[in-house]
Amino acid sequence: MEHAVHIAAVTRAYLVWIPLLPLLGFLFNGIGWILLREKLSRTVVNWVSCLTVAGSFLFSVWVFSISCPCPWALTFTRRSLTGS
Repeated sequence: MEHAVHIAAVTRAYLVWIPLLPLLGFLFNGIGWILLREKLSRTVVNWVSCLTVAGSFLFSVWVFSISCPCPWALTFTRRSLTGS
């Protein structure tokens, strides 16, 4: 039971990052490009937008693997949480 509570707390903590990462990328790209147009290259803006969406996708896959009762997901979760 304690393991399930820990997984629920971890899942809840990481769920907020799934929509937040693209939002932060949007704010960086929108506001950063307007204010720092001379300092930020277009390549940096493109990389930031791609990486924030990719990070959001990776968080969603990881949260799904934690909350899924599949045997492969439990093995992946134990390895990622314990570091072994």
